Amino acid sequence: AANEIKRLFRSQDIVSRIGGDEFMVLMRGTADTELVKQRCDRLISMFAQITRRQLADGHLSCSIGVAFSPTDGTSYYDLFQHADQALYQAKELGKDRYVFYNSQEHPRHTFRQMAPVAKTRIDSEEQPGLATSGIVPYTIQKLYNSTDIKSSINDVLELVGRQLNVSRVYIFKNSSDNETCRNTFKWCNTGIASEKASLQNLSYETDIPNFEDNYNEDGIFYCPDISELPPNI
Repeated sequence: AANEIKRLFRSQDIVSRIGGDEFMVLMRGTADTELVKQRCDRLISMFAQITRRQLADGHLSCSIGVAFSPTDGTSYYDLFQHADQALYQAKELGKDRYVFYNSQEHPRHTFRQMAPVAKTRIDSEEQPGLATSGIVPYTIQKLYNSTDIKSSINDVLELVGRQLNVSRVYIFKNSSDNETCRNTFKWCNTGIASEKASLQNLSYETDIPNFEDNYNEDGIFYCPDISELPPNI
C-alpha cells in the first residue's frame, strides 16, 4: 500500500506514514483543486484494487481528509488538524471517500484529541486522533531549524497542551544533586494563570515528597484530572 501511494504522487510531494494505518501527503505548489480530487479518486480506486487482488474475503476502505494552504492554515499544526477533522468526517459519512476541510462544518475546537502520551497506541482505530509519534518529527524539525530555542520549546509545549486538552504543560529540571527541581518552561491554556514563579527550588523531601513517582520512564507526568492527586502534589 505504501509503495502504491508513493507511486501516485510527484517527486516534489512528501509522502509519509504517521502511525498505524494513517498516511499523510504534502502536495507542494498545488493550486489546482481538480488535481487534488483526481489524486483522491485514484487513491480510493487503488485501495479497491488491492482488495480485489489480495483480500478476496475482505474489504479495505480508504478515507481521506484534505486541507489547503493558505486557505485552511499556514502552519503544520493547523493544516494537520484541519485535514484530520475532514478525514473523520469522511469516516462518519461511510468511508471510501474524501472530504475537503470547511471551517463552517468543522469548528476549530472539535478536533480529535491525542491519546495520553504515557498510554500511546499507534493504531488509529483504537486511538482516535493524531498518533503521538506525530509530535516527535514536529519537535525535531522545530528545534533543528530554530534560531530561538526558548520560543521553539514554547511552541512545542503549546502543541502538546492543545492536543491533550490540558490546562498546563510544564518542563521541570532536576538539580545536580537530584534533591530539588524547578520549572524551566511552561505553557498555560486560555484563562489559566502561570505558577512558574512559585515552582522554583522545590525540595523532593519537604515540598513534594514522592513527586518523582508520578513520572513514567520517559520523564512524563500526565494528569487529566488533578482532583485525583494528593493535595501537596
